Amino acid sequence: MRLGAAWPPDDDAAVPVSSLARSLRAANLSDLASVFAATEPAEWADRFLDALSLLELLDLLALRAQAAGEVDEAARLVQRAIDAEPYDEERYVRLAGLFTSQGRVGSARAVLRRARAMLDDLGLPASGGVRAAERAAGESEPGPGP
Repeated sequence: MRLGAAWPPDDDAAVPVSSLARSLRAANLSDLASVFAATEPAEWADRFLDALSLLELLDLLALRAQAAGEVDEAARLVQRAIDAEPYDEERYVRLAGLFTSQGRVGSARAVLRRARAMLDDLGLPASGGVRAAERAAGESEPGPGP
């Protein structure tokens, strides 16, 4: 899906954030600049930018960097998202996966220990995603928190 084909919306209805995120994930983000450049500033653009949270933007940019083979940049962006929202288990798993893909198992294990510590603080068990990431990083037993 090309972003320019679906934007701007024809009506004045607010566009749901999940719809925006799905559109951006499916689009080439470079199309976004052409969409804004080709139109006059309008309410839809303001709604779009207001709806796109910092976390969603970091997630989308990290996906883009990873797809472009820029794993270090993707890891940096995912870490920024974790710093902004430290209670999202999925981002820890993503960061650990990025590190594991680079052979940086020590860094992956450290991230997973932080995830376990965060979950312990909340009184929650680790998900299957955390356990799978631990196995991929060669971590057989959950380690202590930092």
